[in-house]
Amino acid sequence: MRGVDRFLNIVFGFSKVVSAGIVAMCCLALVILSFSLLSSWSVSFDVPRFDVVKEIYEASQTQSAQTSASEYKGLEERRRIEKEFGDEIQRIIKEFGLSASSYDVLVSDLRGIPENLRATYLDGLKDFLKEVRKFGKKRDDFRLSSAEAANIYRQLFFEELQSLRLKKEASSQKRIQTLVAMGVVFVVLLAFLVIPLLVKIEENTRPRSETCEKGQEMNNPFKGLKDHLRAVGPTKFFKKKE
Repeated sequence: MRGVDRFLNIVFGFSKVVSAGIVAMCCLALVILSFSLLSSWSVSFDVPRFDVVKEIYEASQTQSAQTSASEYKGLEERRRIEKEFGDEIQRIIKEFGLSASSYDVLVSDLRGIPENLRATYLDGLKDFLKEVRKFGKKRDDFRLSSAEAANIYRQLFFEELQSLRLKKEASSQKRIQTLVAMGVVFVVLLAFLVIPLLVKIEENTRPRSETCEKGQEMNNPFKGLKDHLRAVGPTKFFKKKE
């Protein structure tokens, strides 16, 4: 029983801290909402100023600079891709007889693929074209050029890449839902912890008050005299003997 009381005392102390924090946040929210409510009533008319034109001009300059930076960044990324994968792309083109324009297509594909999957893309393309060639040697009625097979592979790869992105988004949403569920469970747990705390408070306060009253009655030597006076009356009690 002492262990239970100690546990309830710990929980009661924690609940007081949590309650104080909730009250503080509610007060802060009320203050912010009050300022927002007051500001919603004040509506003013602004005279047009040249600053608006200046802001538009500066925004257009910033956008132009960002576009130029993006184009430069794209050029730098293309050079980096060609430096890392250019030789491999050329080997694939020569080995499977693809057109020269396939080089730009494959480089453009690599720009839209995450860095950790770029080598996988080229390795998978090479294996895919090898399987197509191998199957074509076994079946005379199979007619599929390397260019057509490369386009099919590209389509399947980017479909799988899109599927991977959707899976990641679904996983992120699932984590958020799990956290929300955990928060709800935590709130419910706090709500149920309040009930035993209230019971504990009620149990601790009632016996003390009753004990204090009984103690006062036992320590009062005139209680019996007072009760007797109320019963017989003061006149009868102090009446002289004849």
